[in-house]
Amino acid sequence: MFCKLHMSWDNIAEICYFTALAEFLVFSKNKKVSTMTYNKMRMEKDAIEMTISRRRYRVIKQYLQQPIVGMPEKVKERLEREK
Repeated sequence: MFCKLHMSWDNIAEICYFTALAEFLVFSKNKKVSTMTYNKMRMEKDAIEMTISRRRYRVIKQYLQQPIVGMPEKVKERLEREK
């Protein structure tokens, strides 16, 4: 199921790091997705899932007012130093 969802930075309640076949971030409007299983998180209507890349990470950091839940320090370091 594919849906479009618009979310302003001010409405994001939580940003979580997940890894399955790829690394991705989940932006949630009103629920704590970090406490959900992967399958339950995928069914959440008020969440946006996005694969993470160095360029996306740098843009997100500009607007981010909160930590990314579950992102290991090694991943942060790799994304910050990649060219």
